[in-house]
Amino acid sequence: MGENQKREKMEEKISVVILCGGKSTRMGQDKAELCLNGKTFLSRLEENLEQADEILLSVQEKTDHPESKRKHVPDQFQGCGPLAGVHAAMEHCKNAVLFVVSCDSPFVDFEIAKKLLPYLTEHVDAVIPVDQSGKKHVLCALYRREIRSLIGK
Repeated sequence: MGENQKREKMEEKISVVILCGGKSTRMGQDKAELCLNGKTFLSRLEENLEQADEILLSVQEKTDHPESKRKHVPDQFQGCGPLAGVHAAMEHCKNAVLFVVSCDSPFVDFEIAKKLLPYLTEHVDAVIPVDQSGKKHVLCALYRREIRSLIGK
């Protein structure tokens, strides 16, 4: 990739979706509302990601998390897990690149999205971090909006 292409990649606008639509059955309470040092996980993420061009909230109901002034996007396919939230965000986001973040990741910031962006080259549809153990972090990754048709099938 040439220098001009790298610079263009770094300037590409990124939408973010914070996945808040889960039922929290294992946790027993809404993970987005968990507190750390006096702030909810959701409010921390909104602050950490404020550099994004757009932030969406993936929710079960449009009335969930009324404290957030971000655009609330309910799942089109109910009961299908986080992938349904990603699909809904892709339907509503205004940019070609979507950074997906789970609401139970209060330390994720926009720097991660910026570090992943150069790897989203012309023929790459997603950049998914993989840790040293080989675990893929699909809920902290970049996706091209154009793959939404593959998800919705």
